[in-house]
Amino acid sequence: MAKERPIADRAARGLAIGAWTLALAALPATPLVPAFAAVAPRASASAAARGTDEVGLLTRRARSRLEFEVPAEKKPDEVRWTGDWLAALAESARRNVPVLAILSDDQSAGFQTMSSAVYSKEGFGALSQKVVLVAAFDGKAHPAKERTVAGATVAWCELFRCSCDDHRASYLVVRDTFAQREYWNPLHVFVGADGIELARAEGHQLTLARLQEELAHATKERAGPWMGYGEYVALLKSVRALVDSREKRGGAHVHRELGKLLQAEQRGSKDAELPRPLKTAAMTAWIVELQAALIEEAEGLIEDALELARGGDRAGAKKRLAAIARGMKGLPIATSAQQELDRFGKDDAPDRVARSGASHGRQDER
Repeated sequence: MAKERPIADRAARGLAIGAWTLALAALPATPLVPAFAAVAPRASASAAARGTDEVGLLTRRARSRLEFEVPAEKKPDEVRWTGDWLAALAESARRNVPVLAILSDDQSAGFQTMSSAVYSKEGFGALSQKVVLVAAFDGKAHPAKERTVAGATVAWCELFRCSCDDHRASYLVVRDTFAQREYWNPLHVFVGADGIELARAEGHQLTLARLQEELAHATKERAGPWMGYGEYVALLKSVRALVDSREKRGGAHVHRELGKLLQAEQRGSKDAELPRPLKTAAMTAWIVELQAALIEEAEGLIEDALELARGGDRAGAKKRLAAIARGMKGLPIATSAQQELDRFGKDDAPDRVARSGASHGRQDER
């Protein structure tokens, strides 16, 4: 059994850690937002330049937080991998479970042994759903096919069902952060949502029982409830359906329903006999962030409408402002939309414009 060689290229290591640090620094103030790319600053462009159907940066920024991805459903004993390190940390926080990163490469006999003896056997799938299982995997000799993801063509890994670029990037992060000495391949590292190592196990002779022991060690001081993968997916699926209903039912309705979730979570956290729909502080903070994104989207749409008017389409601008006032009725942002609409003049304002004020409801109500 051959050990991996120690990391020698310190310059490459420094670049990798630097890139990871910059990526973390680019996260929003709440590290729970599902959009991990750095948020572009607010900017303005003429309606003629961007077209009547396009939206501005503020609206796009809000929608990037509202249009989050729901992970694929899995059977209870089906193995679930991810290749995205930053997304894994965020999910770890929301579910209150550790990340389990497996560091190896496609030239490793040790990984092949573990894959056939443990990863593909009964029981490992259940374990994988009690953690966020990250493939920190290097190499280009394993099976992959081209796939279009978010409009881009990527190499889609057939081993882990994720982007090959993602699992190779995670390999660099995990190697350069947790493999500062020689290790037996593959290396299994349990990591908290804060990126701190909790436990590890090395080599190709590991058993499922040993990994379960390390998981127990990694979670022995865990505070509060946690969320299994199936429960997590079901919650995200229901929240995504709710958020997507805002065009039909209005953003104010979505804001209120999210508030009901927060109220139920607060009651459950104080009474053990009541259910806790969100379970964790991180998930609760994310729901609050979605409420804020709804308001920001409306603010952006108001800006877009005003840009439309400045470009000469007053009728289109008034129609959009009226829709915002109706859809956000009961929240202060609806008053802002109505005030902008009133500036166009009462004589030619669209019919049935919702006239709502701050007295009808609070923007931050739960």
